[in-house]
Amino acid sequence: AAGKYPFWSYGHMYTRGEPTPLVKAFIDFVLSDEVQQGIVKEMYYFPVTGMQIERRP
Repeated sequence: AAGKYPFWSYGHMYTRGEPTPLVKAFIDFVLSDEVQQGIVKEMYYFPVTGMQIERRP
């Protein structure tokens, strides 16, 4: 109950084919600075812009 968790994972959003305008608007909203730097951080998640991925061959 220390409140520390030694693992994490990425969250994903998928669409079936090309997103409709409404779905695209929602995805754009979720990826906006307002949400990523506000709500996401307030909920103790990492913003998408803060993800650093090291690709290995």
